[in-house]
Amino acid sequence: MSIKNVILFCCFLCAVYVPVSASTGTYAMSFADLVTNPYTDSLANTVTAINNPNALFINPAGLSNKHKRVISAQLFKYVEDIEYKQFQMIQPYLNGNIALSYTWLDYGSYQQTTLLDKIGSSTDVVSSKASLIHLSYARELFNTGIGISGKYIEETLVGYKAEALVCDLGIQRALSNTLLLGMSINNLPLSKVKFINKDSYVRKSARIGIKYSPKLFKEKIILLTDYIYFDDKDLLSYASIIKVHEKLDINVGSNKLSNLFNVSLGVGVHLGAFDIDVSYKNLTDFSDVYRVQVGLRF
Repeated sequence: MSIKNVILFCCFLCAVYVPVSASTGTYAMSFADLVTNPYTDSLANTVTAINNPNALFINPAGLSNKHKRVISAQLFKYVEDIEYKQFQMIQPYLNGNIALSYTWLDYGSYQQTTLLDKIGSSTDVVSSKASLIHLSYARELFNTGIGISGKYIEETLVGYKAEALVCDLGIQRALSNTLLLGMSINNLPLSKVKFINKDSYVRKSARIGIKYSPKLFKEKIILLTDYIYFDDKDLLSYASIIKVHEKLDINVGSNKLSNLFNVSLGVGVHLGAFDIDVSYKNLTDFSDVYRVQVGLRF
């Protein structure tokens, strides 16, 4: 695929995104923004141009490189009692790779007080939860990675349930030995979200990213930047990967998507067939957030 064709494809992605982004209304299922992994989280999700299967939740084209079968699982505790778990499998398939993951999020339980006519009040224990099934496929065509993801999202809030279908599209292209360009569109709606009688949408985003590996450092340092456009705002994010050793990476990322934390840190450990990724975010008013993922390649 020539550079001209890449530009045309990027224009096609924009043409798909613009009319869809014109929809207005309330956003729902914000937990979908948490569905990443420690690798991308440690880089502040600045991975649109990373040709690594860990980037598939941001850009499915990151899955296009050929590699072995991978099984991984992660767990992290968020603020308060929120708990997040995920299981994922990546399998070479049809000259590319297919990935299937299941994520579930427990918001915890709390007391709810209801009035009973004139008798008084009673207290019930209620809980809220969410889950996401994520299916992706990507392959390389004419030296260009192309990927697509379909996501089924389900959320239950205090007994009220809603579901949605969305998809992601992505592309990556190496412009030189040191420069790689990526673009993705996330959460294109295939159905509306409906809580009770209220229609809403999962928040959409469009991303353009650059990966640069300075020759001076012989790929020991990788610099990343993303421009992200949401329906309601836009921002830049930055990250770097420092390869301290062939078995150890240090990741640093920064963005201003959240007021709770702006800087992310992490390490990646590669021990033969095992990969261990850990991310860390410091929260001033809450407990710190750690994420851990263990993967097996075979």
